[in-house]
Amino acid sequence: MSVFAHAEFDGHEQIVHAFDADTGLRAIIAVHNTARGPAVGGCRMWPYTDEAAALTALYPPPVPGFHRRHLAGGRVVLTLLFGPVEDMLASLSARADAWYLDGFAPRANPDMWTPALFQHMRRLSAPGARFATFTAAGDVRRGLAEAGFAVGKAPGFGRKRDCLRGELIAKPDPHPAASP
Repeated sequence: MSVFAHAEFDGHEQIVHAFDADTGLRAIIAVHNTARGPAVGGCRMWPYTDEAAALTALYPPPVPGFHRRHLAGGRVVLTLLFGPVEDMLASLSARADAWYLDGFAPRANPDMWTPALFQHMRRLSAPGARFATFTAAGDVRRGLAEAGFAVGKAPGFGRKRDCLRGELIAKPDPHPAASP
């Protein structure tokens, strides 16, 4: 069993990505807990075939809730929400700079693509926040535009002809909801 399959892997204090140009060494350092001091419990090292494999290993287990990953020495915070989108966003307090909406097509997942989703995005977005989504459905385009986002089509990936990208042009709401 991979170390990342263990329940205690989730909930790191910090995740740091490092690169040494002279040697080509790349490292992802996952610090679980420093409450009892640095390196109490020892250090472990796992080699990966490439950077994508190492990043994939940091992905949280499929447990409902909020999962935060601190990347690039803490300069980037990735917040993954696993659960019903409206419930998750209603309880979130954040100022998102970027959104990636991965909810399949509205026809396959109609519970996700609602006006409430787009309003939550506006409420939680920092000024100029950007978004991307694999779908190019008209209802999604219109919903994002009605919530104050500039929406444009972009070339899709693989067999997908188009996808959507854009940014918040309306002023974000001043007070996000309470934090989870």
